[in-house]
Amino acid sequence: MNNIQKGLLTLMVAGIASASFVGCDEDDTFDINSPDWLSSRIDSIADAKANQAGGDTVKVELSSAEYGEKDNSSAWWTDFSDAVAIPSGKMLTFEFDNYGSGANNWNNWNLCVANSGNREGDSYAEYFCLRSDMYGWGGDLEKNGGYAYDAANISSNYAEAAEAAGAADMWEFFREKIEGSHVVMKIQHVAAGYCYVTATMTAKDGTVLIEEYRQTCSPADDIYAFLVCDGSHFEKMSAYITPAEIVITESNPARLELANTPAFLTLGDTAYHTGVTAKVYFEDGTSADVDTLDLSFVAPDLSTVGSKTVTVIYNKTSRGNYCAPVYASYTLAVTDFRSIRAEVADYTYYFDSGVESMPFSATAVIYGISSDGSETLLNNADAIFSNVAADGSWTITYQGLSCTGVAKVAVKPAPYETNVTYGGVTVGAEDNTTGWWSAFSEDKQLHISETAVVKFTNYSSKVSNWNNFVLILRKKDLSEYAVVRADNYGWGVGYEGICTPTTTVGDWATWLAEMDGAPVTLKVTNNGTTVDIEATMEGTNGNTYVQTYNGIAITDPDDVFFAFTVDGSHIVLE
Repeated sequence: MNNIQKGLLTLMVAGIASASFVGCDEDDTFDINSPDWLSSRIDSIADAKANQAGGDTVKVELSSAEYGEKDNSSAWWTDFSDAVAIPSGKMLTFEFDNYGSGANNWNNWNLCVANSGNREGDSYAEYFCLRSDMYGWGGDLEKNGGYAYDAANISSNYAEAAEAAGAADMWEFFREKIEGSHVVMKIQHVAAGYCYVTATMTAKDGTVLIEEYRQTCSPADDIYAFLVCDGSHFEKMSAYITPAEIVITESNPARLELANTPAFLTLGDTAYHTGVTAKVYFEDGTSADVDTLDLSFVAPDLSTVGSKTVTVIYNKTSRGNYCAPVYASYTLAVTDFRSIRAEVADYTYYFDSGVESMPFSATAVIYGISSDGSETLLNNADAIFSNVAADGSWTITYQGLSCTGVAKVAVKPAPYETNVTYGGVTVGAEDNTTGWWSAFSEDKQLHISETAVVKFTNYSSKVSNWNNFVLILRKKDLSEYAVVRADNYGWGVGYEGICTPTTTVGDWATWLAEMDGAPVTLKVTNNGTTVDIEATMEGTNGNTYVQTYNGIAITDPDDVFFAFTVDGSHIVLE
């Protein structure tokens, strides 16, 4: 098993609890690369310390010692253990007996680490979720805080343990041994800004399974850990807080990464480092944003046109001490642009009454024009686009140079509904064997302010939730804005991070059972900059289900089409 701590960490051990270790002082340190016999003794010291009454060990009072339904019927994200705060520099240990349905590898313990213990709170966000079967994913903090989930940081001894036992199927062996196993799970909040997880599972026959994971987290704010049931339950749970075993020592910088570097400068402009941001990665695997005051820039020759290289230097350790420097560089072009021009795609801006301007939405290609008349293609990210005024006027600015133009504008039509019919067309084989992305309805255009109403009957193989109707939202050239499924899931450039789906489905198994032969009314609305989708499904047992996918972003209100496809299902369009 790859030890995630190897080569990075120093283990700090205090509070000697046994006479057999006389001579170990409070400040003694041990390298993680110590031989096995010494590592074992270190673990013994830590265990003895954790068992002391009082001292550095704080017992956590949990609301219960059992979580989840005992028949392992708890569905995902319905039953949870208490969420426990882990301050910086501390370690939470969960101990419990794990029980699962045995149906799947993941029907065992699942760990979630978040920024709050209140899952219903407005500021709640997750660092990551980790499953017992070496699988996981990141949460909203990955997007908003840069705390990236990395599956490569998961390691285990599952394969080695199965091989040692002569088991032919590792996962069959895993499911057998984890059932009823005693789990000791350590979640360490390392002060340098890391969360380290080690789960040790001892089977009833003494077999030991170990899974480990590490990820960055806030170095100062409390992190919260809780277990999630998924066709599983936990018994005899206890928890306690102790000092973290891991201390990351002084580390030298290994790599410097730069962002927001300028691509062009106009001759005479000396702002070659304005806006540049940097991130340093240290040898111990940690990283930090760099204050520009700690960067040294080697200025290029800005007196002539052409490609220039800027060298950037950083020379501090992880603790802010000076050390041997690391370097990074970027190139920029010094130009003698005298003007710019833009080629803007045909686009109509639809204005609601009283609206004075709208964001620039049309595709634009920008060129810099030099004194000799030659043109250079510019990066749109380096230009500033004004809003489009109600009279259609707009301005694009690049390094103090600007060009103007006038777009087409129109008054947005009043909302209206259209019943879209297909004449009884069937999409997909009637035995529900049609594979993914192999059968489609014709594309129908969705006009500005229009709500298209489509009625059809859905038929499903009922194998999985996604074996039902699928709606595609795309342009005439078939490039997609979004694809949404009947089970309240979707993807696409206009969907991900933008659309928040909703559903009235309470139990997905009941819903799926009612979708074979279910009448569906689907409404698609073109708002001008976004599209809303609403599906009303009449289940075959009389239940009504409503799902929405609102706010899907579009780039051209005059180029919006929709079509249906199926997957292990078929539909009959009225």
